[in-house]
Amino acid sequence: MRPIRFRAWLKRKKEFFYMDARDLYNNCNIYNDLPITEFTGIKDKNGVEIYEGDIVRGICSDNPAYVCEGLKQSGVMGKEVTGVVEYSNLYAQFYVTTDEITYLDFKDGISDVEVIGNKYEQE
Repeated sequence: MRPIRFRAWLKRKKEFFYMDARDLYNNCNIYNDLPITEFTGIKDKNGVEIYEGDIVRGICSDNPAYVCEGLKQSGVMGKEVTGVVEYSNLYAQFYVTTDEITYLDFKDGISDVEVIGNKYEQE
């Protein structure tokens, strides 16, 4: 079972504030206007925790059973890709989306993942 942790982006300080579910619940009025992201339960190849909104780099699967038809035709199978971590309410799981690919799951779609930034520092 994965630990349930969150982080909030403090734009003025340009840093994250980390919290657990209890802290988030007890102080939700404080964090109301901040972007809150959840820990995926996955660490990258360097042991860094991966959260929603992180920008990651990894190798796209080259196994046709784990990718969609569009990806098979895109030419990125087995190659390095960079994308943003998001959460799918439909599939109830975290995934990576890139300019070329709309959905890569962490289990079978992408490997050798490394956090290289987050979308909030880019804004």
